Amino acid sequence: MGLFFIISVNPALADTSLTLDKNKVTLQTVKTTTLNAIIESNDVDVSFVWTSSDEDVAIVNYNGEVTAIDEGSAIITVSNNYGAEASCIVNVIGSAKYSYLVYMMIAVALLISFIIFYENNE
Repeated sequence: MGLFFIISVNPALADTSLTLDKNKVTLQTVKTTTLNAIIESNDVDVSFVWTSSDEDVAIVNYNGEVTAIDEGSAIITVSNNYGAEASCIVNVIGSAKYSYLVYMMIAVALLISFIIFYENNE
């Protein structure tokens, strides 16, 4: 007598596909965008897990909101509880460190201008 396996496949799950509304995004540092997972299935009990390939560049929360951290590229991937995956390339431009330096230089320039103006009007 041989060994028999019965495999049951739910047709709704077999046809489950997962895509994202965007496949490539460019963001400036500290800016955000939201990626929307699109699933084609009759099953309403679908959960998602979001991940970033480089959290020094971009992070993603449980709702697909992506925040640009620093210059570079990261791949944001969403997967569902049925094993389907989809990805989006996130390119981040403008370094946060550079932006901070620019703001500091402007603040120093304004302070110097104020001091010069104050001394000339005494």
